[in-house]
Amino acid sequence: MTVGESISKYRKETNLTQKQLAERLCVSPDLVSKWERGNRRPDYATVLKICDIFDVKPDSLIDSETAVANELKRFMPVIIEKVDLVSCINSFCALKPTQLTCIK
Repeated sequence: MTVGESISKYRKETNLTQKQLAERLCVSPDLVSKWERGNRRPDYATVLKICDIFDVKPDSLIDSETAVANELKRFMPVIIEKVDLVSCINSFCALKPTQLTCIK
């Protein structure tokens, strides 16, 4: 179950509308809708507020193993790009001035 699905489930169980939850969190109803649809995710401070409202622990809102796996999948291309970029920069820096004649 995603964070958004959990928020939706607990919100409905407590008979709150998206607007009412948004008011309690001081966010827009549109943002709550985006969380529930999976288009955005609340930051950790907001997750803690949501847990207080629903009287649940954070791990019941967030499946930590799934969350970590999803974060890794999401950032892996960025990490790979940075590693490749670092590798290229290191290779470039290792060149001798005589090897840089093609760069103008």
